[in-house]
Amino acid sequence: MNLLNVSAALPALDMYLTEITERQIERDGGKIDKPSKNDRPLGPLTSDLAKRLYCACNIIKAKSIEAAARAKIAIEDHEEKALLAEAKQLDQLADLAREFLWYEVRSSADHWNGGIGIRHGWVVVEPPENDNQPPEFIKRLLNLGE
Repeated sequence: MNLLNVSAALPALDMYLTEITERQIERDGGKIDKPSKNDRPLGPLTSDLAKRLYCACNIIKAKSIEAAARAKIAIEDHEEKALLAEAKQLDQLADLAREFLWYEVRSSADHWNGGIGIRHGWVVVEPPENDNQPPEFIKRLLNLGE
């Protein structure tokens, strides 16, 4: 997404962020995976913006999937094209929200080196280094493990 598209997307992202309720934040925080025994806790996620961005990513991605599904059953070609364009635009908006999310999480945790994740109850963690690695069979396919 180029800079012009980002500036055009910001009002739409802001609309999603302002519509998220405390109940949604609480619900989404409870649906996140629990920390693994190898995660290193960095502390609670205190940024309300990061929590809202996390929720917005989920909402926007769901709307994108919905638009793509509706495109599959569209009767008219123009309707299918419009729905596919909407799904693509929503995917790009979700990607932008995700970039802002991880910047905000890293900033609030002051953690710029190594991996970072969010776990159940809005806990920020550093996952083990190998959690960010592709599965072994992918490494073998791409000759990355040797």
